[in-house]
Amino acid sequence: RVADMVSELQDQGLRARLELPSDRNAQAALEVTARLRRGGHEAYLVGGCVRDLLLGVCPKDYDVATAARPDEVSKLFGRVIEVGISFGVVRVVVGRGEARREVEVATFRADEGYQDGRHPSAVRYTSAREDVLRRDFTLNGLLFDPETNADGTLERTGQVIDWVGGLADIEAGVLRAIGVPVLRFEEDALRLLRAVRFASRFDLRIEKQTTAAIKRSSSGLQRVSWERVRNELAGALSLSAAAETVVLLGDLDLADVLFPELVAADPGLARGRRRMASLCERLRAQADSAVRDDGFEPTTELSLPLSLAALLFEMRPSTLAGRKELGRRLKLSNPESRQLGEIWSLSENLVKQIADVGAQALAEQQAEQALRRPDMVRSLRSALADHAMSLALANALLDEDDSLVLALRSLAVLRAGATRALWWPAPWVTGETLTSLGHLPGVG
Repeated sequence: RVADMVSELQDQGLRARLELPSDRNAQAALEVTARLRRGGHEAYLVGGCVRDLLLGVCPKDYDVATAARPDEVSKLFGRVIEVGISFGVVRVVVGRGEARREVEVATFRADEGYQDGRHPSAVRYTSAREDVLRRDFTLNGLLFDPETNADGTLERTGQVIDWVGGLADIEAGVLRAIGVPVLRFEEDALRLLRAVRFASRFDLRIEKQTTAAIKRSSSGLQRVSWERVRNELAGALSLSAAAETVVLLGDLDLADVLFPELVAADPGLARGRRRMASLCERLRAQADSAVRDDGFEPTTELSLPLSLAALLFEMRPSTLAGRKELGRRLKLSNPESRQLGEIWSLSENLVKQIADVGAQALAEQQAEQALRRPDMVRSLRSALADHAMSLALANALLDEDDSLVLALRSLAVLRAGATRALWWPAPWVTGETLTSLGHLPGVG
C-alpha cells in the first residue's frame, strides 16, 4: 500500500520507498540512468513505469528524464535513435541481440504554447520539478530516484519523488489532472481519452474538477486525428476495462463527439453499456475453458474488432461497402476492418439461421439440427464464429429473448464439442487424385 510507504513531506517533494523488478527492461533503464549520473547529469525514472509499479503492475517499458541535453545524451551513449529531437527525446539502445533494449530518454522541459492541440509551439529546458508540472495527471508525475552504490551503479531500490500529490491520489483511487485541468486538456485533447483509459484500467474515480474540465473540453476531440483516437481506444477497450470505458464515454460526453450517430441511436450509450458488460462477463467465464487440440477455441480476449462491434452495434452500416468505409474512418488496419464487418455479418446470419431452424428447438438441446444446414455449419466453423455468438448472446440477453439465449448457448456447446475434421471433411477429389488418373498439373 502506498500509504505504508509514505514518510514525510520534504523540500524536494513527498517521498516513498519503491523497488524495481529484476527484469531486463528495468536493468536497462537503471544502466542508462547510472551512466547519465556518472556523466554529471541529474536523471530519474519517470512517468508510467513508476505509476504501474505503485499500482502493482509490471511495466512494459521504462522512461528516463534527465537534465542532459539531447546532444549530450547522444555523445554519452553513441547508439541513440532520434525519435523527438525537437522536444528533447531520444531512445538509447542498450545491449545487443536478445538482450537489446531501447530506453526513452527525455530532457527536463517546459512547454510553451500549444497551437495545434497536440504539439508545443516551443520548449525550453528546465528543472525536474518544472518538467513534472507540465505532465497530464498526478499519477504520471512521479519520479523514481534509485540509490547509488559506491561504484556508481544503481540499486533496484530507491525513493519516489512526488511534487503533485500523485502518491495520495493513487492511495485514494483518484485520477486528477496536474494544475489547472482545462489547460491540460487544451494542450492536448487526447488527454480526454487518456483519462478514460487510466480511470477504467486502474479502477480510479475521476476527481470532480477534472471531470468538469473533461466535459467542458470534450469538443476538443474534434481536433485529434483518428489515428491517435484509434490507438487510445484500443488500450481503453481491453477486457479488464471495456465495460467501464463505455460508461465513461457516455457519462463524460465524449461519445457525443466521437460517435454522434451512435448516441443518436443509443442515447447515453444505455444499450452499449449493458451489451459490453454482458460480453465481457462471457469472455471472462470462458477464459478457463479447456480446449482440445482438435476443437474450436472459445474467445477469451477482447480484440479491438470485437469490442468495436459491441460498442458501435447501433450504428453499424447495413452494406459491406458501408462497413469498409467505417473501418477506414476509424483508421483500422485492413484485417481489423474485415474482422469488424465479419463479426457483424456472422452474428446477423446466426440469428437468422436460428430463426429458420426454430430457436425453441435448438434451445431444447436439439442443436444437432444445425448440422443439417450447410449455411449454419459454414457460420459455426468460421474463425470468428465465437466472436459472433458472443455478440449475438449479449444482444439476446439485452433484449431478454430467452429462447434465443438458450439457442445460442446450445450452439456454443455444439461448436465446442465438435472437431475441425468433422466440419472440414477430407475432399473426395484432390490434385493428387487427378494426377493419379493421368492429368498433368496446370492443364485444364
